[in-house]
Amino acid sequence: MKYKYEPNVYIVDYEKLKNMFAFDNNGEFETDDPKLIEWIRKNKPFLKPIDEPVEPQETEQKKYKCKYCNYETENKGELLAHYREHKAQKR
Repeated sequence: MKYKYEPNVYIVDYEKLKNMFAFDNNGEFETDDPKLIEWIRKNKPFLKPIDEPVEPQETEQKKYKCKYCNYETENKGELLAHYREHKAQKR
């Protein structure tokens, strides 16, 4: 796996007080050691491998529903404006 970070930075295991590896002058580090890769995933989550594509997180749009009718929207401001219309109709 290949990692990219700031150039000439040492990554330290603070439990063992040991330098685990260092990035080169280009800010790259490459390893095939499965134990080291697993250690990086567990202890240094800010280091992301270059080879793995970062998947965008899909967030579901929250649906806001009117209490008085079947109106539905994804924007809370629109729902509040809709409630004002209901209140105006009741007067």
